[in-house]
Amino acid sequence: MPMRDHAIIVGAQRSGTTFLYQALDCHPDACMARPLRPEPKFFLRGDLGPERYEEYLSIHFGHLGNERLLVEKSTSYIEHESSAVRIKAMLPQACIIVILRDPVQRAYSNWRFSRDNGIEDLDFARALDAEQDRCARWDRDLYSVCPFAYAARGDYVRHLEVWARHFPREQLLVVTSEALFEQGTGALARLLARLGLCPDAIEPGRSRINAAGDAEGIDPESLLRLSRRYRESNRRLADEWQVDTSSWTG
Repeated sequence: MPMRDHAIIVGAQRSGTTFLYQALDCHPDACMARPLRPEPKFFLRGDLGPERYEEYLSIHFGHLGNERLLVEKSTSYIEHESSAVRIKAMLPQACIIVILRDPVQRAYSNWRFSRDNGIEDLDFARALDAEQDRCARWDRDLYSVCPFAYAARGDYVRHLEVWARHFPREQLLVVTSEALFEQGTGALARLLARLGLCPDAIEPGRSRINAAGDAEGIDPESLLRLSRRYRESNRRLADEWQVDTSSWTG
């Protein structure tokens, strides 16, 4: 079977990836990998090679019609270099989409998600204190990434550098959730154009998905602590990756 065009939304968690998935799902030229939940995580498997392409299509794109672009969303990938290696081997021309959110807001939203789903029983400040120890001993049979990596997951430059070792920068499409959610910026239209999709095929003004958990309730000490942590990473995102971090807390 001839290879189709592919895009992979690799993360970051709690940054608007579901919003983008559902926007693309409305586009007539995009076919989205199923299921949305749980995410496919196909490239976390250790037994993959280019010869498994038809299997990949049959498992996650069995509903494929005449769509031009096939898109998977699996937000665990950004934290696994092995996923980058496997995607590169099977889909060397794939567009890798990374959505970044103010890391302070993202960390708090991640904690809220873990708490709301019965994973977390510590308050936010204590969870940050315990993060390093918990990330050294989390259950890898139960989770594909550490559910307690609230702060570490926001060190975006580190993740981007890993993916840039395997894909040229022109294949790494980095966008902020703030730009996607801001009405009138055209960020979604520009993203669609980068993917070769007609922007006019999606109605403007789509609402945010999974917006609950924004950081209105974060304690001042944790806010300051995280803001300091991300200051250098955010600067490098702006300088080296041309990411607009001007509205971010850090």
